[in-house]
Amino acid sequence: MAITRYRDPWSDLLRLPTQMDRLLSGIWAEGGTPTECAVGVPIDVYDTEKDVTLEVDLPGVAKDDINLRIEEDTLVIEGERKAPEEDRNWLRREKCYGSFRRALRFPFAVNEEKVSAEFKDGVLEIHLPKAEPEPPKRKQITIK
Repeated sequence: MAITRYRDPWSDLLRLPTQMDRLLSGIWAEGGTPTECAVGVPIDVYDTEKDVTLEVDLPGVAKDDINLRIEEDTLVIEGERKAPEEDRNWLRREKCYGSFRRALRFPFAVNEEKVSAEFKDGVLEIHLPKAEPEPPKRKQITIK
């Protein structure tokens, strides 16, 4: 009697994104030029007791080409990585140039007055201090 392992029917489906990434990354392996960035701006986010910190990788982007703002409960990061101006005889081109935009919604209240950001060595570090939660508002209702 042979012992067979249970095979989860969903496991192949869950591996599909990884397999697609491998397939698509091979398209440019022979020196082709991608027309647009396949991957967005990578961001690491970590939480501390007092704030949430974002580390945004922006190599090759000048500080003056980054726009950072808060719109209601969303942090918006926009910018542009400018392509080299001179025409070159490209043998391989993998870097992405052009505009980018990321919008991240806050899952917590932010003290907008104390938000800070620093750009160093191609990494934009943003500190979002947590605001004290507001106590629930109570209102007495008069019955007429």
